[in-house]
Amino acid sequence: MINLIVSLYNLFIYQPLLNGLVLLYELLPWQDLGIAVIALTLLVRIILFPLNSQAFQAQKRLQLLQPKLQELQKRLQHNKEKQVAETLALYKTEGISPFAGLLPLLIQIPLLVALYHLFFAFGAKDGLQASQLQLLYSFVSPPGDVNPMFLGVVNLSTGWVASAALAVVAGALQFVQTRQALPKKPSAKEAASPFMKAFQRQATYLFPLVTVFILFRLPAAIGLYWATTTLFSIWQQGRILKKS
Repeated sequence: MINLIVSLYNLFIYQPLLNGLVLLYELLPWQDLGIAVIALTLLVRIILFPLNSQAFQAQKRLQLLQPKLQELQKRLQHNKEKQVAETLALYKTEGISPFAGLLPLLIQIPLLVALYHLFFAFGAKDGLQASQLQLLYSFVSPPGDVNPMFLGVVNLSTGWVASAALAVVAGALQFVQTRQALPKKPSAKEAASPFMKAFQRQATYLFPLVTVFILFRLPAAIGLYWATTTLFSIWQQGRILKKS
């Protein structure tokens, strides 16, 4: 069963991404790995645009429902069974599923794993290994020695300086995205919830720090991907917030 899952993952997710990155690297000007990473990231995000929009919209609708949920929880704090029943009824009345934003995110997990795997392969000091080259389609030429320089300045494969710099950039963008998603002016009921205040503080500052910590020692290509996809998320999320 595990072998079947791995085979399907390679066939339908990893192999197309690998060939896409090689094609972009070969076709785009200057054979710049950084530009190819950005182009592949944007292409993937455009394909996933509807799914991510659905997740952002679900998140926004749940935020708007928080005052009613908190009032309900306070009113029925000593009757947990009725609290659960009325919470579900409120979701049904408002036409909201609490898991509406979860499915698009779950669908993207194998894709994210494949991208990290891919950028690790391209970030290797010795370039693409034979096991990777065997996955290329017949119409895709092996890239030979991959130039790891981004814009002729940033080395995406070696050295901790580039990884650290892109980790900080990605963390800063993660901070902006998290702040953007939080309610601008929470109501008095929302402000009175210690759990909500604690969660918002952790989300605002902890998530970006975790991002920097994770990316600090990974190949810089992964940091570039993370920064690019977060920047795209900020733009997409901003469009949805303006419409709401």
